Amino acid sequence: MKKILFLTIIAMSFILFGCNKQELIEENKQSEIPEPVEENKEPEIPVIDWTYSRDPNLPTFVEDMVGFVTKREYIDKIFTKEDFPMLEIEEIECITLGLYNKYLEEGKVPETFNQVYYITLKNKGEQYVYEAINILKNLEFILFAEPNYYVSLE
Repeated sequence: MKKILFLTIIAMSFILFGCNKQELIEENKQSEIPEPVEENKEPEIPVIDWTYSRDPNLPTFVEDMVGFVTKREYIDKIFTKEDFPMLEIEEIECITLGLYNKYLEEGKVPETFNQVYYITLKNKGEQYVYEAINILKNLEFILFAEPNYYVSLE
């Protein structure tokens, strides 16, 4: 009998303490006391929705195009197919020429501006793109060369 009475008293103490704790939590919420910030808390990692991503079996870049950027000191030179006899080029286009001409009219070309070109190769295929990139990267007037990647903005 003493054991039952003792256990009942202990159980009642827990119940009362639990109620008091709940009341304190509610009072804190009402008085809008901010929760303490845990130090060294791991940042939340965003969840990425891959629903609209490209099929992994499709190519990641255009298989007959290479983009390149010229170094600043070659900003006034307009490159043509003849400047690349080592490549079989179908078309070459400077996609920043209009912007460059606008800057020239305004009298100031930004320090960070470089000319950007796209080359369309005669041969289509991943190996031709990589070969062209390796050739372009070794030319003195090329800042960098990369494939023309597919980008989806869905």
